[in-house]
Amino acid sequence: MANNERMEKAKQWLQSVSQESATDLGSRLSNVQVKFTSELDGLSEEQSRFKPSSDEWSVREVSLHVSRWMRANSEAVTEMASGQSAADVEEVGSMDDDPGEWNLVEEQVASSFSIAEQSSQSLGGEPNLELTAPHPFFGELNCTQWFAFNLMHLNVHIAQIKRIKDHADYPTA
Repeated sequence: MANNERMEKAKQWLQSVSQESATDLGSRLSNVQVKFTSELDGLSEEQSRFKPSSDEWSVREVSLHVSRWMRANSEAVTEMASGQSAADVEEVGSMDDDPGEWNLVEEQVASSFSIAEQSSQSLGGEPNLELTAPHPFFGELNCTQWFAFNLMHLNVHIAQIKRIKDHADYPTA
């Protein structure tokens, strides 16, 4: 499928999902959280640091990116839902500083999921849907569209982690 077709399909998905209730969006987040964290469960330090190639991320780097992005996205969603202008969107590819031990990375991810869950609650009632912030690929998005983007973004990184773990040289322990 050509890149333009994939982008159009992604835009349609964002539009569709962003129409769902806050409860349904929160349920989607819970489901994605289970999938994401199950990919991290039981990994060793070596497995978390494995990179399929020098220009690809490790599971650790994906996790640090997701943690930072999810937290920033969630804060922006909450701000926009209440009618406040969102802070600048995180730079593409940004990630949290590495805290050292793998279990601390997992804790950062868990904390970011908690913040994301709180942002889903900010979409209940009557969130401000007029206020938007620019996305580098999808243009202006409102708070529910940014929340939906977060779900799509997480699914992309779940697939990325699976590819890393399926690599022929991935450590067994």
